[in-house]
Amino acid sequence: MHKLILQFGEKQTTGCVVKEKEKIATDILDSQGISNGTITDLNKFTKKIHELVKKLELSTNVKLQDTVVILPSEQIKIIYLSTQIKIKSKFNIDHMKKMIFQLKKTCNQNNLYLIKCFPCSIKMDEQKIENPMGMEGSICQITWSIFCTQRAIINNFRNAFNNLYINVVDYSVYDYELFNEILHDDDRKLGSTILNIKEENAIIYSIKNHIPIEIININMGYSIIDNEIAVKFNISIKQASHLRKKYCRGIANENDKNHHIKLSKRNLSENTISHYEFIHKTIPLIKKFISQLKNTVENKLDYSNRLFLFGEFAEIHGIEFMFNKYFEKNLYLLNKSNINNFDSNITIIDAYLKKTKNKIKKKSVLLKISHYILLGLKKIYDMINK
Repeated sequence: MHKLILQFGEKQTTGCVVKEKEKIATDILDSQGISNGTITDLNKFTKKIHELVKKLELSTNVKLQDTVVILPSEQIKIIYLSTQIKIKSKFNIDHMKKMIFQLKKTCNQNNLYLIKCFPCSIKMDEQKIENPMGMEGSICQITWSIFCTQRAIINNFRNAFNNLYINVVDYSVYDYELFNEILHDDDRKLGSTILNIKEENAIIYSIKNHIPIEIININMGYSIIDNEIAVKFNISIKQASHLRKKYCRGIANENDKNHHIKLSKRNLSENTISHYEFIHKTIPLIKKFISQLKNTVENKLDYSNRLFLFGEFAEIHGIEFMFNKYFEKNLYLLNKSNINNFDSNITIIDAYLKKTKNKIKKKSVLLKISHYILLGLKKIYDMINK
């Protein structure tokens, strides 16, 4: 059976057709009608998705309906909820279903839509345990970490997909899928915080013991620096963005004096500046941005976690030294030089498919064994939701 995966990135929407968990067609279009994780123009959004779906249907000769939607992270939040049930027999999958039903009910009462949930701690008769499966007791309590969003946001997506006769069978979250794939297992277990700096905003995503701990959207992106570069050199924002990507560095060297950059002024005149001078004039702008970012997120970071930088900022040579100074902590880069064959659009889809394959392989086993590790409870939840 064919399935469509739609993944909404910062500027592009990726569509991928899969059959039996293998990719058979992929296409990417510029996003329209969606900004900061919210549909801003339903007609433009629907028209663009319709165009993408039709291109994929034409290339595969398949009518697409069942769809997985990987949501942008901007409107996603993580909350913690507890569920509790009385049990009269050994804890089993039916008890787990009741707890998940409680979670969904609580979210609905607060106009939230539950996307994914992860068990953080489990108690049986007030005694902390690793997993309850097969255990006897009177009361079981589980505290969950939950990915959720406002129900109105999901309703907007549903309205668009209903107009296209698309049936959404699952939702996931952009940063969750992305960093689950590119972080090493030890980093996901021991604790990591990723600063994903985008054009208009930054996402702070933390994970520990393989469980998402926090996701925060900060209204600070690299467009701030582009605007300041444009003003300082009297050039267009488009050229400022190009120069930042190509020439900005955290450290200058003498060889940069021999290389010159042509500037196209907004008054239609042209002049040149040495790469060395450009770096020296932009370093204060980058430092200012990092300082402001640090002040904004200072009370939101778990400093026991390993700190990573991701996005276009991570491509700036020497940027880690600036972050280390301001954050007083070693920062590690997640960029093209240390992620093999990285393409965020495809990586996220691959990550989702990999987990789906694992669930299918283990489905029959999950129903037979009597004990599950903590992470296994998440797989039970995913299996039930399917």
